[in-house]
Amino acid sequence: MSRVLVISDTHIPFSHKDSIEFLKDVKNRFKCNKVVHIGDEWDNAALSRFDKDPDGKSAGDEYKEAVQESKRWYTAFPSVEVVESNHGVRPFKKAFAAGIPRAYMKSYKEFTKAPAGWNWQPKLVIDDVLYFHGEPFAGDKAHLNAAIKSRMSTVIGHVHCYAAVSYTRSNKDQIFGMNVGCLIDEKTYPFKYAENHATRPTLGCGVVLEGQEAFFIPMK
Repeated sequence: MSRVLVISDTHIPFSHKDSIEFLKDVKNRFKCNKVVHIGDEWDNAALSRFDKDPDGKSAGDEYKEAVQESKRWYTAFPSVEVVESNHGVRPFKKAFAAGIPRAYMKSYKEFTKAPAGWNWQPKLVIDDVLYFHGEPFAGDKAHLNAAIKSRMSTVIGHVHCYAAVSYTRSNKDQIFGMNVGCLIDEKTYPFKYAENHATRPTLGCGVVLEGQEAFFIPMK
């Protein structure tokens, strides 16, 4: 049975500066033996379909910075299962729109220069718990709705402003849903669109113990 550390949305190179040390502390505290990144590992802001900040980084500069920052993550966490996500898939969407076949594209592992221990998949199941990014769910009950729809305990990210664990029981079984929040630096320009929102990003990560207990750990 597994003790899983769940890394929330990091949006490299726009992640919070304390993220790695925080996650290492949680991993050690709970003696986690598996690490899952819930997606949006890179932001890829310059490849967004939305309007770009004219004072922001070019796609090339953002890529170089993300590669450099990712080296610290690879050193801290050499083995990670990553679920595919809306920000991570941006390069492939750009290629699709331009009519470029997937065969011409590098894989996630190749373009992120990730080590052998990092692997990407659309979703994964560990100890009967489903891990996926969280689309198309939204709002403060996204995690619970995702679990009910999936009909199994479920962990998501994607919804930055909320983080929680909710349990629900039927005549058949008991399941939980967890949203693990995010680990972004909200002062960086890709998140400027939300600067006047009443709800703010909820920083933290998740821990799942042997598929039975789930905890959201806030970053102080």
